[in-house]
Amino acid sequence: MLEVSVIICSYNRSALLGKCLDQLVMHVKNHSEKLEVIVVDNASTDQTQKMVQSKIDKLPFELIYVAEPTPGLSNARN
Repeated sequence: MLEVSVIICSYNRSALLGKCLDQLVMHVKNHSEKLEVIVVDNASTDQTQKMVQSKIDKLPFELIYVAEPTPGLSNARN
């Protein structure tokens, strides 16, 4: 079984991030890969952390939340 890591950097996009996670659920249902998703919250001021935490135990894959307090895509990626 293939293991796949998906890393999503996000800044103030909690609604779109929720839709992205829902689409990953559809992918997992149709494939046999073992999937882990890491969400890097890049100093968001919206409900990103709360939304991710509400989904952690409800998804069919491992969901990891990482807070990056320094704004900027380079910081989020590193």
